[in-house]
Amino acid sequence: MMVNAMRIHRSVIVNASAADAWELLAYRFGDIGQWTNAVDSSQLVGDRVEVGAERHCRVSGPGSGDGLTVERITAFDPEAMSYSYELVRGPAFITAAHNVITVTALSPDRCVVDANGRITLRWWLVPLTPIVSFAMGIVVRSFFRDLQYRLERHAPHPEVLAGRD
Repeated sequence: MMVNAMRIHRSVIVNASAADAWELLAYRFGDIGQWTNAVDSSQLVGDRVEVGAERHCRVSGPGSGDGLTVERITAFDPEAMSYSYELVRGPAFITAAHNVITVTALSPDRCVVDANGRITLRWWLVPLTPIVSFAMGIVVRSFFRDLQYRLERHAPHPEVLAGRD
């Protein structure tokens, strides 16, 4: 029996405070498109980041369909610096996606950002899971590179800026 769920787990140590990382990832949930190439543009729907808040993202590339991705926060715990979100609308090849983001302080100016996700693929794509996993890994590594650069240098990665011109 083939399983159609893929797990994606990635962590990065960042030379920035946990508070700065939490601010960027959680309270500025809708601003992701400003600092990563993984998203062309984004916006928070509403004015508060809380359970039920949605982020609308425009993405491009293979399998992105019309490019609209909608994600909804399902859990939000500022004290634990952790939140979860799920895919409400996205690429046709994904039936469900869920991600948990956690920020943990290592020292006053150093933290680890952890993402633990699960993506469920359409049945017809299951035989290609290794290829999809490889492609998703490229996107995730790029996202974490952009995140680390943004937090450590207080500006988007040069490739992000070049892609916006």
